[in-house]
Amino acid sequence: MGLSMHDRQVLADIEQHLTERDPALARLLGSFGDRRSRLRAAVRHAWLGTVVVVAGLAFLLGMVLLSTGSASRDRVLTVCGGSALIGSGLLVVAVLVVTWRRRRAG
Repeated sequence: MGLSMHDRQVLADIEQHLTERDPALARLLGSFGDRRSRLRAAVRHAWLGTVVVVAGLAFLLGMVLLSTGSASRDRVLTVCGGSALIGSGLLVVAVLVVTWRRRRAG
């Protein structure tokens, strides 16, 4: 069943207004059911999960090295532990900044 010219014009106006007001929602609705968009979302979630796990492991390693270095008064372990803690913190901050920018960009 085809649409009349008036109905097509109304739908085009709605699409234009939606694209102007909320581009992210327009893209989401435009890709609804799209196989590629689901695959991209799955890859994004897997990447984010991997980064969170790596940051958590770096934090734990840093805590272990820092506490071991402090207890044994070994400066090398203390510096390595501090570096791992700082690195895990920077990784978390970088992920948060990238996620925030992507959400703002739409």
